[in-house]
Amino acid sequence: MSLLWVSVCICPAAAEPHDFGAGVVSAKPSQPVTITADELVSDDASETAEFIGNVKVVRGDYTLTADRLKVHYRRSDRPSTPKAVGRANIREIVAEGHVRIVSSELTATAERAAYDAQTRMIELSGEDSTVAGSGGTVSGSKITLFLDTDRFQVSGGPEKQVRAVFNRTEKK
Repeated sequence: MSLLWVSVCICPAAAEPHDFGAGVVSAKPSQPVTITADELVSDDASETAEFIGNVKVVRGDYTLTADRLKVHYRRSDRPSTPKAVGRANIREIVAEGHVRIVSSELTATAERAAYDAQTRMIELSGEDSTVAGSGGTVSGSKITLFLDTDRFQVSGGPEKQVRAVFNRTEKK
């Protein structure tokens, strides 16, 4: 479950997956990332790149769609070399509006998804944020995934409690 859009779609190093019974498998970091959108606004002064309208991010079998995707980065301090061209250190990635992450193993939906590279946390938020896989489904107003500790936390909202449904698997 902890392997979501950032570690497979955009970040250069994939995180280890948390097994929420979904059998999530990491996309290889060497796989290309393709981002399409109606518009791209890049601002070197503020070190941001924002994809706007019908955003689609594809890496391997992982796809993220959203209304907007904003990448906050830090330019590399190293001298520019052919290998360093286009490289930057990603600080934060925020997807907003009808966020949907789909792979062959899981589906996640939220109104907002944010990745913080320093804390290596992903936060899905919005009243009906949900992560579903073959092992079950969790939903709440905020789902926080801690990539380094294979831990997650789900919080309810003012009108709804946390909901978890675990699928029972039969041993053969």
